[in-house]
Amino acid sequence: MLGRNGAAGMYASKARTSEAGSSAGGHAEKRAGGTGMNARRIQFAYLLVGKYIWAVKRQLPLREKRELLPTRADILVRADELIRRRGFNAFSYTDIAAILEIRNAAVHYHFPTKSELGQAVIDREIERLTLYRRDCGATPGDEQLKHLVTAFYHNSQRNYICLMGSLLPDFATFDSEMRTKVAALCDAILGWLTESLESARAAGRLRFEGRPRERAALVASTLLSSLLLSRVSGERVFQQMVDRMLEDLGAGWRTCDLPELEWPFPESHSFT
Repeated sequence: MLGRNGAAGMYASKARTSEAGSSAGGHAEKRAGGTGMNARRIQFAYLLVGKYIWAVKRQLPLREKRELLPTRADILVRADELIRRRGFNAFSYTDIAAILEIRNAAVHYHFPTKSELGQAVIDREIERLTLYRRDCGATPGDEQLKHLVTAFYHNSQRNYICLMGSLLPDFATFDSEMRTKVAALCDAILGWLTESLESARAAGRLRFEGRPRERAALVASTLLSSLLLSRVSGERVFQQMVDRMLEDLGAGWRTCDLPELEWPFPESHSFT
């Protein structure tokens, strides 16, 4: 049995233990409460920043909004340039993101795969050709040929390869959907060129032997190869090759008659 002093000591010990537990629990609750409060403060700060950015974006002019949030069209323009400069397999989404100063995820949002990006670039080119043929269908065939040669001439000044010429060397590496698009681009350009040459010959504005489709293939191959060689040997090679082709066709103009491309170079609006 415990004496009076022993019982008192036991009760005092229990009281101290209870107080210590209460104190520890209080500190834990304060820490938990402090952590929760900090989390709420962070969430509130994010909410304020988000509302501020949203308000700023609403007040921006359209042009500045496009610069802040690059659109699908912006990505297509940069992809088109990279294909013409480097080739389809020689650039990545990282290159596009670096030029536009965005994350790779922004490019993937619009184009989940690089094949889809390539197909969209080709569709854009075919659409430009379609619009030109719609608006200039009544233009004499030799003048339409001049429009095409001018586009190639400007590409040589930009140090670009035409889209068709850049894609064809990588054709075997593409998936089936991409190969189908490249074939459609070739058919669209050769089909238009065939009609232009045929109408120009019928009108006595150009001369050549053989079928128009065969001549269209020769003209296209001359233009493609002249751009490739000009990268190595200089722009003069392009002019020499194309002028010889024009002389054989009986055209009344040469590359020296074409308009020069002035710096800074504008965005390319060709369909090559």
